[in-house]
Amino acid sequence: MTIEELEREGQIRKIPIDERDVEKSLGIARRDVESAKFMLMHNEDWSYCIAYNAMQQSLRAFMCSRGYRPLERKPSCRSAPVRRSVL
Repeated sequence: MTIEELEREGQIRKIPIDERDVEKSLGIARRDVESAKFMLMHNEDWSYCIAYNAMQQSLRAFMCSRGYRPLERKPSCRSAPVRRSVL
């Protein structure tokens, strides 16, 4: 999928680049990575869920840094098309 197709399908939208949004998402991702490391000793399944959220927040930060915002409610549905289109 192209960026244009993702926009047309309502999965992403163009936004002004805001470094605060980028830093906020990166901060959440960093926090989640640390939480996932800690949780790995206690509950491996939950650790993977937290790590997955860190990945999603990192992708969100990347998208925001390029002037896009995800709109779809299901993060797993937007990750692959966005990675292929933007990267």
